[in-house]
Amino acid sequence: MNDWFADVISDTLMDAVTTGTFDIAGNFAVSAIVMIVFFITYPLYMIGLNEISKKRNKSNSWMSFVPILNRYVVGNILGEIKIGNKKIKHLGFWLLLFTVVGYLPIPIPMIGKASSMIALFLYWVCIHRIYEIYKPTSADLYLIVGIVSECLTPILIYSIRNSNEVYSKIVIDDDGDGIYDREILTSEDNEERSLKEEQDQSGDEIQEEAETKEEADIKENGDVE
Repeated sequence: MNDWFADVISDTLMDAVTTGTFDIAGNFAVSAIVMIVFFITYPLYMIGLNEISKKRNKSNSWMSFVPILNRYVVGNILGEIKIGNKKIKHLGFWLLLFTVVGYLPIPIPMIGKASSMIALFLYWVCIHRIYEIYKPTSADLYLIVGIVSECLTPILIYSIRNSNEVYSKIVIDDDGDGIYDREILTSEDNEERSLKEEQDQSGDEIQEEAETKEEADIKENGDVE
């Protein structure tokens, strides 16, 4: 989101330099629209990331509210991913590292550009995997919409914050090939899990009522004696 905002401002200024003209009213209008969209949607992005991170019991969810640092949260929500036959661990750390290096004024420009490209690639892979967890049938569409108009990504992230997981987190390697696979949870699995949680909660309540009644009976019998 930060890159999108900076690119729009940069393109506006570059157009003024290359054409030799600067339409004050026109450029002010464009900048105003960009700033309005940015300040409206970016808080939604931060809130959505924070709530998704908390739902998945991840640490440092507060970083969601700090620009650039929230790239760590994007990666940390997943923890690790598989790209092809390669597994990338500590995804939050690597995504944040490449993002920061891309912003630094490094003497060798190619290093900064390469780092930015890697960070951008990892970011969109992570965003797509997050969509897959909550909206697998719409994940590809969400990704395309976000890439075409990045200002819509915050709205999409915010919209899925309360959705149930359809894919679980990456599970432990169980076939010995060193590759972690995602366990698929169907809608029936989600319903079964919700039913089990309700049954467990009802069982706990019944047990508490029985214990309370037993304590009351013991106390009553003691008073009678």
